[in-house]
Amino acid sequence: MLTERLIDGARSAGFSMALAEPEQRTSIVMIRHDDPSGAVRHLAEHDVIVDYRPGFVRVSPHFYNTEDEVDRFFAHFDEFLKR
Repeated sequence: MLTERLIDGARSAGFSMALAEPEQRTSIVMIRHDDPSGAVRHLAEHDVIVDYRPGFVRVSPHFYNTEDEVDRFFAHFDEFLKR
């Protein structure tokens, strides 16, 4: 459910993602970004812990995450993009 919320939110915001087909998908969502390490640092400053790979911010919600945390990711990610 959280992964779908993340994917839907990223699509709504116009982000490009690298995704497997739904039947092969894990909880990992890779969102394309020009400065993934900068985005990860910014998010960490706001207690949003994600990782990056070259060209992508890697978000991996788990069973202990909440919908509010997914929403907080987007709020702070958007804040970073507007800097």
